Amino acid sequence: MPILIGNLTNPGADPVDGDKIRITYPSGAIEIKTYYAPVDPDPVMIRVIPTHEFLDRFTDDELSLIWRLAQTNDKIHGWTIWLGRQAIVNLDAARITTPLQMGVTAGKITQERMNAILA
Repeated sequence: MPILIGNLTNPGADPVDGDKIRITYPSGAIEIKTYYAPVDPDPVMIRVIPTHEFLDRFTDDELSLIWRLAQTNDKIHGWTIWLGRQAIVNLDAARITTPLQMGVTAGKITQERMNAILA
């Protein structure tokens, strides 16, 4: 006989956090407890830092290049405006990684330098 779980809070529905459930074991023993969904054992870490710390990772020459390029490229200009309005940045977000990868592709920075900025 398999273990049977019944939702006492909302009979017939799958249990959600906080529901009272009845667990019937193969031996016939019954346990009533509060259900909580299993916790992901390997949660994804979000790497977020203050924007000023992100900008501090660039050299003066790199920042100067970004500002010069922003004068002639609308996408870079928009990115610098967006970045300036952020209190924090997620180092893994496409909005941060894509412009840096574009810099690598264009030969403006090396892959190693990009990795250091995003470390």
